[in-house]
Amino acid sequence: MGLTVIAIAGTVAAAASAYSAASAPGMPQAPNTAQAAWDAQLAQLEALPAQRALAAASAQGGKTSFWVPTHQEKRQVVSVPTYPGSKLHKYVPYVAAEWEAGGQYAKLGKPKISTQKVKVPGHEETADFTGYGAADVQGTVARQYADVGQTLSEKYGTQFAEEAAREARLADPEGYTARQTMYDQIQQELERTPERPVADLLDKQVSDQLNAGARLDPMAQDVLRAAVADAQSARNQSGTTDAEFAAPMETGLAGERRKQAGISTANRWLASGATPEDAEYRRQQQNMANLSAFISGQSPVAQFPQLSAAQQGTTPVVNGPAQPQMAGANVQAANQFALGNWNTAMQQAINTPNSWMTGISAALKASSAIAPVAGA
Repeated sequence: MGLTVIAIAGTVAAAASAYSAASAPGMPQAPNTAQAAWDAQLAQLEALPAQRALAAASAQGGKTSFWVPTHQEKRQVVSVPTYPGSKLHKYVPYVAAEWEAGGQYAKLGKPKISTQKVKVPGHEETADFTGYGAADVQGTVARQYADVGQTLSEKYGTQFAEEAAREARLADPEGYTARQTMYDQIQQELERTPERPVADLLDKQVSDQLNAGARLDPMAQDVLRAAVADAQSARNQSGTTDAEFAAPMETGLAGERRKQAGISTANRWLASGATPEDAEYRRQQQNMANLSAFISGQSPVAQFPQLSAAQQGTTPVVNGPAQPQMAGANVQAANQFALGNWNTAMQQAINTPNSWMTGISAALKASSAIAPVAGA
């Protein structure tokens, strides 16, 4: 009975010890995700100006200064005497050149390199991209490609064009001949001076009638003169002039009507679209349409964009790199980082044996071993 009481008491003591161990100051505490997110945002805000300055300097090929906060770094160090012949040693940063022939530590033999964490105080550093910034590199590459492109064009440009035309003839000889014939006909039409006798005659007659006004136009005068001559010949008369017969038709109401008739005829003629000017305009428009249709077809010139990536243009523009921006997932990243660190610490704490729990477990095992013996 006494041993059973001792075992129960040991179990209660073990539970109390485990609770106190879990609540001890040394155990990892749950992370403050809100503080972690705020710290991440502040760190991003502090780093953004330096990131922008570095990006601009690297793009333009200039210099910029930025602040490096206090931090710890792992550095390779070696132990050397504090002074020649001294038994006291000190650690100095490892520089390979100092241990080679002619270096200040060359006589000490092969160095024993170790790693130490060193606290680096905050300081300002300068980044110099002069001569090899993005603009410098892209400009140099663009000039080199331009020189190469010009050289290749001068050497092979004509050959490429001739080869393209030859391949077009071989691939579609009938179509090539038809296009060539069409082009020749278009050129002949452009160079031809058209003859429009009917339109020219009508235009002259309307112009004469309009210019005559109330008087008889030349054609009407010729008709009147011939009629008067025929009438006098039939009557064996003479001495009467055609002007006497024309006067009643050119004056008064008859003359005004003649004038209005000329104006009306001229208006109808202009609105008909059959004047020589209208015919010439339609001819020009048709020639332009023929040329446009031919150029938009599969001519060797239309196939030029298929040669040597010519669709990019004669002078391609290379855009610069994108500037750094504020990250959009800082809060999530900070929370995940804090939770990950806490989980790692908890796993280490759980897997580390507790001295109190180990002792109580041993006592319980001893009591369980003694109980059967006492009962016997």
